[in-house]
Amino acid sequence: GSYRQRGTGWYPRWTKTEWAYGSYSNWPVGMTLEKHQNLRANVNRLWFAGEANSAEFFGYMHGAWFEGQEVGERIARIIGGNETEKSQQMKKYEVLHGTTTLDEYNDSNGWSTPLDD
Repeated sequence: GSYRQRGTGWYPRWTKTEWAYGSYSNWPVGMTLEKHQNLRANVNRLWFAGEANSAEFFGYMHGAWFEGQEVGERIARIIGGNETEKSQQMKKYEVLHGTTTLDEYNDSNGWSTPLDD
């Protein structure tokens, strides 16, 4: 199997798992920031967090950390009454353009590092 028992727990063997083989997530050819943001965006009260949701650190552990932190902060603001659910909704694109212009790489898309022209 893909797990091996160690003491009182289980140790995953990702390199042996048929659907993963130790891989990490990556953007496929043709993926744009708009498409990625639509995958990242919450659906009403259902929120998503993880390295695959990070535009800047996609596929890296710190991407999961930053995404979890952002989603947690959004939910905490709603629960604390500091913000409304509507104000904390993540940006979603109803129409995809096939490309993402440089000025669209911003905080609302999960991209906090400024891009130079």
